[in-house]
Amino acid sequence: MKIKLILLTCIVFVLYVNKATARSKEDTIYYLLDTVSTPVRDRIVTTDIDGNYKFVRINCHCMKNYETPVFSFNVKQGIPLKRKVFKSLNLLTLVRLMELTRAVNSVDFKIRHVLYIIEPKGKDYVIYRSFAESREIITGY
Repeated sequence: MKIKLILLTCIVFVLYVNKATARSKEDTIYYLLDTVSTPVRDRIVTTDIDGNYKFVRINCHCMKNYETPVFSFNVKQGIPLKRKVFKSLNLLTLVRLMELTRAVNSVDFKIRHVLYIIEPKGKDYVIYRSFAESREIITGY
């Protein structure tokens, strides 16, 4: 009887550990950054380039504590992406990306999510591994 109880306890423990490990895996997300197709007055996502790095900011006063989430990527490390592969990706909407950034700080975002930013290039695309930077405070609202 004791052996059965020990065996059952071990099985429950292994199942619990496996479930906890599965929850802690990073979530890979893809966002299409197409500022060319968006009219300037409608843009809440802006970009700046500093050397080899492009910084992407979500400028919306709807963000928690008026923070501006900032993501960056190295423009030299882009990988060409064919249209067929692009169409197979499950892209995040801007609203969903804002929800994810609102829910956690930038450190937790880096732990929970792997963000790839995709930019159009001709008829195809370029994909970049992006990193959440520290947040900025929006002023002037």
